[in-house]
Amino acid sequence: MKVGYVNHTAKLSGGELALLRTVRGLPTSIDPVVLLWEEGPLVRRLSETRASVVVLPGPATPADVSRSFNANPIALVKATLSLLSHVRGVAAWIRQHDPDILHANSLKAGVVTTLANMRTAKPLVWHLRDRLSTDYMSAWLARFIRLLIFLGSTAVIANSEATAETLGSRISKRRRVVVIYSPIDLPTEVPRGGPKVADDQRPISVGILGRLAPWKGQDVLLKALDEVDPNLVERVSIIGEAMFPGDERYAAELKERARALDAFKVEFCGFREDVSAALASLDVLVHCSIVPEPFGQVVVQGMAHRLPVVATAAGGPLEIIDDGVTGLLYPPGDTHELARILSWLAVSPESRERLAAAGMEAGAAYAVARIVPKIEELYRSLT
Repeated sequence: MKVGYVNHTAKLSGGELALLRTVRGLPTSIDPVVLLWEEGPLVRRLSETRASVVVLPGPATPADVSRSFNANPIALVKATLSLLSHVRGVAAWIRQHDPDILHANSLKAGVVTTLANMRTAKPLVWHLRDRLSTDYMSAWLARFIRLLIFLGSTAVIANSEATAETLGSRISKRRRVVVIYSPIDLPTEVPRGGPKVADDQRPISVGILGRLAPWKGQDVLLKALDEVDPNLVERVSIIGEAMFPGDERYAAELKERARALDAFKVEFCGFREDVSAALASLDVLVHCSIVPEPFGQVVVQGMAHRLPVVATAAGGPLEIIDDGVTGLLYPPGDTHELARILSWLAVSPESRERLAAAGMEAGAAYAVARIVPKIEELYRSLT
C-alpha cells in the first residue's frame, strides 16, 4: 500500500514530529511518500526514513498564509486563494505517485489536498490536530474547515476526544471519525529515582517544553514564580523557540519578564532535538496552555520520561492525566494554583516519585509501536 502524506510546513512543530514518528513506525508493507511545501529540518529528518520526500514550494509560503488564515472572512478568502497556488502542484504529485490513500497532516494541507483530489478521488484522511473552536480559531475558519472536511474527506483522525467533539454531529454521522492519539518515542533510558528524588533538601529544577507562542502560556509559569520561594526552585528551563509569524514578539516579552525574576535562574534553551537529554535535567515538567490543548504531546513525553507533570485541566491533558495519580491538573492560567502545586512538589519528593512512576507507566500507552498500528488499521479499512 502506498500512502501519500501532505504537510504544509517543514518546521519541527508538534504535528510534524508526530508525522515523522508515524512514518518511522510504519510496517514495510506500507510505502510512504511525503509532500512538503517548503524546505526545513523536517525534510532532512524524513529523508533518513524509508519515505520518498518531495518539496513543492509555491508563490505563497505557509508563513504568508498563516498571517491571514485565521482572521476575518475577507482575509480568509485571500488566504484560500493563496493556497490555491499549491493545488495544481499537489494534483500533479498525486498523479505522478498514484498513492492508494492520501493523508493530510494539517489544516492547510487538508484544504489544498481536498481541492487537488477532486479529479483523482483518492481516499482522503484528514488528520485533525486542531480544535475547530472559537477559543482556538475564528468562527469563519472553523465553519470553512468543517465544510471542506464534510465534502472532501473519507475519514478523519482526531488527535483527542476533545478535538473530535469540535467536528460537529453532521460530520460525525456522515464521515468515519476515529480518535488516535499522537505517538511518542519512548526514552531508551529513564532515571529510576535515586538522589534526584530522595534528597528533599535540594531545590528542584522546573521546565516547560514547547514552541514559544502566546497560547502555550510560558508567561503563566513566569508569573507563578512570583509566588514561589526562590529557595525551592534551583532552575527554570524554557525549552523551545518562536517558530511562526508573531511569536518573536512574545519570545522577547518572555525574556524581559524573566530578567525581572532576578531571584530565579531562568534559562531559555531554544529548540532541542534531543528531548530526552533536555528532560533528564528536570525534576518537574509544567504545561501551561491557556486555551484547551488539542492533545498535548509534551505532557505524554514528560510522563514517559518519569517526570511528575503539572498540566492545564482542559482539552487533551484531561484525557491523558488521571489527576493526582499520573500527574496533576490545574485551571488554565491560574498562576496561584500553579505556584501552590510547585511549592508543594518542591518539598514533597515522595509525591514527585509516586506521580513520576505512575505517569511513566501510563505514558507507555502512547508509544509508536502501539499507536501506528491503529493508523494502519484505518488505512486497510479504506482500501
